[in-house]
Amino acid sequence: MQISDSSYVVIDGLIFQNTGVHGLNIDDGGDYDTPIEYIVIRNVHFRDIGSGGNNDCLKMSGVDNFYISDSEFEECNQGEAIDMVGCHNGFITGNYVHDVVRNGIQTKGGSSNITIHGNRFVDIPERSINAGGSTGSPYFRPIDASYEASHIQIVANTFLRDGGTPVAFVGCDTCVFANNTIIDPQNWIARILEENTSLSAGHDGYFINNIIVFNTADINGYTYVNVGPNTRPETYTFGWNLFYAKDDDSFTGPTYRDGVPDEINSIIQQDPQLTDANGEDYTISTGSPAQGAGTDAPRGVFGDYNQVSYENPPSIGAFEVP
Repeated sequence: MQISDSSYVVIDGLIFQNTGVHGLNIDDGGDYDTPIEYIVIRNVHFRDIGSGGNNDCLKMSGVDNFYISDSEFEECNQGEAIDMVGCHNGFITGNYVHDVVRNGIQTKGGSSNITIHGNRFVDIPERSINAGGSTGSPYFRPIDASYEASHIQIVANTFLRDGGTPVAFVGCDTCVFANNTIIDPQNWIARILEENTSLSAGHDGYFINNIIVFNTADINGYTYVNVGPNTRPETYTFGWNLFYAKDDDSFTGPTYRDGVPDEINSIIQQDPQLTDANGEDYTISTGSPAQGAGTDAPRGVFGDYNQVSYENPPSIGAFEVP
């Protein structure tokens, strides 16, 4: 299905499956001065999408003021579950993204002011969230955007067995990854990359208030944060995170390299006391070391995974103590 240059559309309760290219394509008709606006996608199931090319379950280009909720994305063949080029002012919440071929959610091409909140990511082979990316210059919206992405807020999500990384900051300006719960990452906990060197390098990112439960043996060469060339890792903030290594009682905290600043005010090797550490329910109870141990995040942390308000100060992770 394609929706082109049409605003005020609600798509509710459909199943997209077995398509040869994208499952659903929404675009501005190539007229960058008149973005498509006010799109709602909810209770939609995308499965078995694409034929091995750059095919996405949901492709959006030039979409503003949108809402994607309570939907499921799986088997998006070689593309992303949700791929956004030049999209702005969006809220993505309550979705289940799992068993895709490559990446989960991508925001690039001048995308900005998008909140990714309260979603569940399971078995994503590469990047669960690609905050930024690499876009050809004619496709940016706006055409004079300085960054691949800016002001992307990634809050209160859960991540299980990421094959690559929960989040990649790729040319992203002031993007925030806060109050997420990461279980069994298989490579890195974050990446800082620059794949479009024609633009300003991303900077001032935040990786804060997150719970990371992991095995040290799964971390790629014990490099917790992967840093690429032409980046500004020294401008990032890593802190108020809780690290718990299941396979090393003597773990003393991550050592960052390549210009990434040291962790500040973090909790090391204390069991966060997750309700179901081996399943997919990662709530915490009163008495958890994560309780009340977080800090304020730029632009706020909104509610937790269950849309419960965080206390002040907030707990670490995707869930506030009930």
